[in-house]
Amino acid sequence: MSDKSIPSFSTLPIELVYRILDHLDEIDILLSMENTLTDLYAGGLELDVNGVQHIATVLQQNTVRLIVHPSDVHLYHSMQTLTTLNIEGNEIDDVGAQHLANALLKNTTLNTLDVNTNQIDSEGAQHLANALEQNTTLITLNLSGNDIDGTGGGYLVKALQRNTGLLDIIRNLRPTRQNELRILLLGLDNAGKTTLLKVLASEDISQITPTQGFNIKSVQSTGFKLNVWDIGGQRKIRPYWRNYFENTDVLIYVIDSSDRKRFDETNQELSELLEEEKLHDVPLLVFANKQDLLNAAKASDITDGLSLHQIRDRPWQIQGCSAYTKEGVKEGLEWISKTVTTKNKK
Repeated sequence: MSDKSIPSFSTLPIELVYRILDHLDEIDILLSMENTLTDLYAGGLELDVNGVQHIATVLQQNTVRLIVHPSDVHLYHSMQTLTTLNIEGNEIDDVGAQHLANALLKNTTLNTLDVNTNQIDSEGAQHLANALEQNTTLITLNLSGNDIDGTGGGYLVKALQRNTGLLDIIRNLRPTRQNELRILLLGLDNAGKTTLLKVLASEDISQITPTQGFNIKSVQSTGFKLNVWDIGGQRKIRPYWRNYFENTDVLIYVIDSSDRKRFDETNQELSELLEEEKLHDVPLLVFANKQDLLNAAKASDITDGLSLHQIRDRPWQIQGCSAYTKEGVKEGLEWISKTVTTKNKK
């Protein structure tokens, strides 16, 4: 029996190792070590669909943590306790997103996936959403800087509603087209937000079910596409509002003008929102809803009660409206378009 041993990289002269590596593609080098690495930083890779397909294959083996980041080497050192895949700033598009979605159906270790700025649109979002309905380990998915509109966001919302562990998945979604706005629609429960959203989307309001979680719709208004994020107003959901502050272009706050007993509560919630750093300088539109009811407070009275005249750090407007009769809704949208146009010119 021969006692000759097979040489390995650890026993070869370093010059020979370099010469071998010079003839190998970077992605081949990475993937050849898929069963031996537990941490991998692979910065600067210009990944396309094929590269992502290879990585997706590795992910299905549940053995490797990948951090593929184009510039921030510090991220490698700050993620030592996480299972993370960061492939931001590449060109994986919808086909690459589908490969990742297939991997998520089998992978059980990935906690964080960052695919921001990767030319993914609503088709890719649908692939990911389908996978996330079954994947129970992923906690954070960053999709900012892609081309996902309200339709794609809707797919992700459905996944989030079916999988309560995915609270951080869609909070960073931001429109990338110049004529798109991210609108955050907030207010207490029973303020009429869901009815208002249906009116904005020109949908039937004969049957209304209050939002228990999250809802997204895209609305066309005076040269802008408004991606409206309706977050439930129940007490148990309000603590999660802050997960959706980031990248907000306009805040719409809806008040039930007829429910005078809750004016103090709605005032407190609005005051806390205006103190949030991530909402600093974000224009505020207050819809004083249910003006069609006889006991509704006038918009001027609500202005005084909420001390809106003391707001100095942002444009604001209060608009009396009735989501039921649609009165005043159009005027509110026109204010948004005018205000954002003016703000962008500065």
